[in-house]
Order: sequence, then structure tokens, then C-alpha cells
Amino acid sequence: MNGPMNIHPVNFLIISGVLQCFMVAAILFFRQSERTISNRLLACIILSISMHLGYLIFLDLDLDMLYPSILWVPYSFLLGIGPLIYYYTKSLVQPDFQWRNIHPMHFLPLFIEVGLQVAQIGYSIYSGVIYYNVPSDFWLSVVFYVGSSVSILYFLNRSLQLIQEREDLLLKQLSNLKKVTLQWLFNNITYFRIIWMLWVPFAIVFLLFFRFQWQNLFLLVVIYLLMMAITYLTYWMGIEGFRHLEMIDYRIPSDKKTSSYDHISNDAILEYKNQMEELMGVERLYLDERLELRDIADKISVEPNLISHVLNKHIGKNFYEYVNAFRVEEVRRKMADSCYAHLTILGIALESGFNSKTSFNRIFKQLTGMTPTEYQKSLKQ
Repeated sequence: MNGPMNIHPVNFLIISGVLQCFMVAAILFFRQSERTISNRLLACIILSISMHLGYLIFLDLDLDMLYPSILWVPYSFLLGIGPLIYYYTKSLVQPDFQWRNIHPMHFLPLFIEVGLQVAQIGYSIYSGVIYYNVPSDFWLSVVFYVGSSVSILYFLNRSLQLIQEREDLLLKQLSNLKKVTLQWLFNNITYFRIIWMLWVPFAIVFLLFFRFQWQNLFLLVVIYLLMMAITYLTYWMGIEGFRHLEMIDYRIPSDKKTSSYDHISNDAILEYKNQMEELMGVERLYLDERLELRDIADKISVEPNLISHVLNKHIGKNFYEYVNAFRVEEVRRKMADSCYAHLTILGIALESGFNSKTSFNRIFKQLTGMTPTEYQKSLKQ
């Protein structure tokens, strides 16, 4: 240690990030909206991670020497991170989610973690020993880190499964996912899981054996980089959650078994396919960016599940793929037509039923093997 307030550019960035995390958590927690439960769960996630990072920075700055009584406040809520992320995900997936849907047993390890800290703090005060020099601190820290890894792996895997199941169902119902997709959360959870699994072994080795000493520069650099990654990924999760406050709650219809449609004759299937082709090719329903499976079903006067059956079993596509294939063909046609030369590529895409530049670029390349820009250049050759 280099004396009180050992501030340098790296830990300054981490301190700044942690303070921003606290601010975002406060805004989310006290903001009243239709997503109050989701916001408060996300605020608790950010607060739990930030409290732990704040404690580590407190030690790094040697402030424990100046203000030892700060260590009397429980700082570790690691065993609550996994369940909190799971229930936050569930609150976004299920529009009717309520506090009563939270199972208290999932937070029992967290209560034990906090209880052990309180007992350790009591012993520290009674014996006059600084908190992290209490004999039990070493092993409790190892248990908390290892336990958090198991908890995070388990609950984050369940969270990713929830999101993936929802995304798969949305692809069967909608032609655009911009305002309903949870892909942003899927990515954040995936990155957090990876970084946390890297963080734990280094944290156990470095924090417990070296305690921010400078004997091992490699470990120190890795620890700082991982702390910075966790800090700003947590901050980004909060910002993304705040940015998606207005996300549309789409109630996915029950995905009934389609086996009841297996008895339909090939002639009937062909007739349904022809009607769908006419709706798309003649009426060009795909130009409506809000087009849903039920819109097609209403036009043909059949159940949405029947249209889904025809798409999946007899065309080999889900609704999202089916509609966007028509949109890509529309874009290609307009790119080759001089009447649309005054429009940008994005302008053409928006006129063709797409509502997101990112999804348009991705789908266009999937279906044509080229980016929109590359395809446009090929037309001029």
C-alpha cells in the first residue's frame, strides 16, 4: 500500500464507474412507471454489484486505515446477484409479474451471507480487530465467491433460457422485433457471466493473498481490468434497462400443439399457401412494419396456429423469416429501380417494411450473402 488515498488513473475510472452505478440504481429504484418492479429489481442488481466493488476500492484507497468503522457495514451481497437477474428477466418476460412471484427460498443463501457478515462485524467490534483480519474472513470470502459463481451460473443460465424461449415464440408471431426483443438483455447477461467466471479465480488469489499489494504486477493489472469491465458492464446494464423502459409488453399467445393440423389434406395446405402468397405478393402486407401472424390469419379466416403450422411444417420458415424474405426482395427491386434513386438504402428499407437498420442489415446479408451497400454497388457494375 502506498498510503492513504492511493488514487491513480485506473482506480479513478473504476471509482467514477461505481459512483455512476449508484446514481443509475437510485434513478431506477425511485422512478415510478408501469415497470416499477422491473426497475427496482434492476436497481438491486446494480446496487449489489456496486457495493462489492465499492468495498474493494475502499481497500485499494487505504481508506480502511482512516475510517475503519465503514467496515462495520455489510458489503457483500454476491449470493443475491443471480436470483435478482433471474427475477428481473422474468419480470420482463411475463407482463403480469408481481412481487409475490418471487420465491423467498432463492434468496436464502443471501440472507445467510449477510447474517455471517453481521456476526463477523460483531466479533470485529467486540475484539477490536479490523474486519478483514477476523480469522473467519478468509474462508468466508472464498465461500462467498465460489457460492456466487455457482449461483450466477445457475440463475443466469435460467435467465438466458427464458429469453431464448420468448424470442423463439416472438419469431413465430411478429415480423419486427425492435420494440419487444430482449436480445440486449441476453447479450448483457452473457457478457456478465463470462466476466464473472474470469473474475472469481483472480479475486480469490489476489484479494485474499495480496490485498492490493504491488508484489505481482500481472495479477494487479488483470484484477483492475476485470473490475473495470464489471463496473462498466453493470453501468451499461442499467442504462440499457433505462433505455428500454418503454418496451412494448407483447402477450404471446399460447403455443398450442399443431398436431391437430396434421390431418389437413395437401390440397388444403396448398390453398392456404396460395392465399398467403397472394396476401404478400399482391396486397403486399409485408409493407406494414407492425404485421403480425394474427393479421394473416384474420385475412384468411383461420386460427393463427394453423398459419404457423403451414409455415413451419410446409414452408420451412417461421413468420419472421417468411415476411422479411418478401421485404428483402422489395428492397432489391427498389434498389434496381431508378425511381427510388433519391432514397438512401435505409430509406428504401423503411419503405419496404423494416423498422430497424440493424435487423435490416443482418437479414439482408443472411438472404443475399452481401451487405446492402455491397449489393447496391454490384448493381452499378
